[in-house]
Amino acid sequence: MTANKFRAQQGVAVDLKDFVFEGIKFNVISYVVFCSGKGFPEPDYEMVQGPAFAGGASDLIKKCQPGTSVTIADIKVSEPGGGTRTLNQTITFILQ
Repeated sequence: MTANKFRAQQGVAVDLKDFVFEGIKFNVISYVVFCSGKGFPEPDYEMVQGPAFAGGASDLIKKCQPGTSVTIADIKVSEPGGGTRTLNQTITFILQ
């Protein structure tokens, strides 16, 4: 993903590909965004409440540039039945 395209994103969403039940939605409660590499002399992270890149996370995203490594981890979602779960997936990519 290009750095410009990433900086234009509003936050994190859960997309259930090939999910057999239509209309079932999981909402993002919280996650951690880590940034390192280009633009970050020291790795930096921010814990985020809700799906949007807000507060300190927004500041991190603004500093991202080609060569920045971004990891989104510890994604917690609300389940349709009322429970919560932490997803097993960690998303990592290097911006172009």
